[in-house]
Amino acid sequence: MYLKKKSGVTLVENLIAMALLSTIVISSLGGFIVAKLGSVRAKHRMAAMSLVKEHMEKEVSAGYYFGQYYTFASSDPVTRTIDGIDYTITPAPYPATVSAEGSASYKIVGFRVNWTETLYDQIGAVTCSERAVTYIARHA
Repeated sequence: MYLKKKSGVTLVENLIAMALLSTIVISSLGGFIVAKLGSVRAKHRMAAMSLVKEHMEKEVSAGYYFGQYYTFASSDPVTRTIDGIDYTITPAPYPATVSAEGSASYKIVGFRVNWTETLYDQIGAVTCSERAVTYIARHA
């Protein structure tokens, strides 16, 4: 006697397997795209904070001499280009404010950096900003 038992995969089973596999592949590719966008944004933030640090170090090095706080920053923004991105550095607050607490007085120095980044042309341009503030102390 000849039995006609077929053990194979049906069309419906194949379609379900392909749907599951495509869902897994698409979601993992989405994760890679998000990771790439985060990496690009982190690179831009690192460049911006490097510029802020550079300007703050100039201000801190000016410090306090002969009864006055000196400053290198002007109210005019400075533009620097790094890897094709224009970063605009502006003192914030300007002019540097001076406050006194007890026997010490402080000069508050801050900078803001603005830049526009385009993350994969589909998303469009995004304006980003970073700000940092430091205190320069003079003790009486």
